[in-house]
Amino acid sequence: MEPINCIKTRRTIRRFKQKTIPRTILENIIDCARLAPSANNMQPLSYIIIDDKKTVAHIFTLTRWAGRLGSEGPPPEGKRPVVFIAVMSDMHTRSDVWYTMDIGAACENILLAAHSMGIGTAWLGAVQFDKAADVLNIDARYEINSLIALGYPDEISETVTLDPTQENAEAYYKKEDGTMQVPKRSIQDILSYHRDNTL
Repeated sequence: MEPINCIKTRRTIRRFKQKTIPRTILENIIDCARLAPSANNMQPLSYIIIDDKKTVAHIFTLTRWAGRLGSEGPPPEGKRPVVFIAVMSDMHTRSDVWYTMDIGAACENILLAAHSMGIGTAWLGAVQFDKAADVLNIDARYEINSLIALGYPDEISETVTLDPTQENAEAYYKKEDGTMQVPKRSIQDILSYHRDNTL
């Protein structure tokens, strides 16, 4: 997939086909995360691929999904993720402040790499990270900072232009046919050029 198109068409997916993702693909996705920018090149991040069904099901119980959609938010049984990726930072080597930028860059690489290979993702923040760390037997020096759900998409998610005159205009929603609609601000709303009036 052409890079600009990949960026512009990627959306969060919350319904997944129950089809196995080959480990070669998962490792390729992590390789893309590995190559993301890192503050001072400290590279404090590491990753756990969770793809056995029992652990995936356990980790799923520690997550919350799409609060704006109410009962329609969490994927039902039979449409849940088939893989999770835990993104961890090494608290002994990470920079004091900038490691959060490392996390954002690495996670975005994961989302885009997966999308380029036809795999849907959801970057989850509403996670019981302490319990997930216990399930995964993570050493105390590491902290789980993000959890990404993966699977081949079983829904369509589209971008629509946000109408700033509407109340709760940023709220994503489902059409009657189940298609997700994700409002995004227009480029005119977010872009300006600096003009130096002293010249």
